[in-house]
This record gives sequence, structure tokens and C-alpha cells, in this order.
Amino acid sequence: MYQGQDWEPVILRRPESAPIKRAPQPPRHVVEAGKLAGATDSDRLKLVSKEMAQAIMLARCAQKLTQVQLTQLANLPQGTVQDIESGKAIYNDSIVNKVAKILRISTKGITKTC
Repeated sequence: MYQGQDWEPVILRRPESAPIKRAPQPPRHVVEAGKLAGATDSDRLKLVSKEMAQAIMLARCAQKLTQVQLTQLANLPQGTVQDIESGKAIYNDSIVNKVAKILRISTKGITKTC
């Protein structure tokens, strides 16, 4: 006789061949200094210059913004402004111009890359 309800428990299991989650990768705009140390001048990636990093940091501090606030205003990945200001970020014209526009500074006359 059919009673309308199946009362047997259902057990869900992950298949044995399910892929294992990997650790998150660092953002693409950040390159470890060790990888750049052995590169020749033609192979070396252009990093944000110290002069550019200093200009961005001074403008941010003058407007009383934190690095996190500037990152949120520019809609950039977390830590991007920190990498730019420390000189560890690969120079990306669109990111630097976006930050400069928010801070209302001009990048003309400033050395952009190392």
C-alpha cells in the first residue's frame, strides 16, 4: 500500500574523484622580488617607481584616506594600493591613472617605472 511519503534516509556523499581545493593564488599584479632578481633588463617587468609611489602616498595622506578606503574608492583588489605604495606592483597605466584621478594628482613629470 502506498502511503505518499518515502521515509528512508538519503545520504549524500562526495564522489571519490572530486577535485581538491587549491590554495588561493596571489594577485597577478604582484610579483615576488626573488623572481625579478635574476632577470635581465629586457626580461625584467617594469615596477611602479619610488617617485610615483611617494606621490600617491603623499596625496592619499593629504586627503586623509587609508589604503583600504582608496582601494574601495578605486574598486581595486585588496592590497593593490599597498603594493603600489611599497613599489612591489607591476606598473599598470590604467590602475595608476585611476588612483591618480581619485586623488586628483597629475602623473606628468613623474617617473612612472623603475
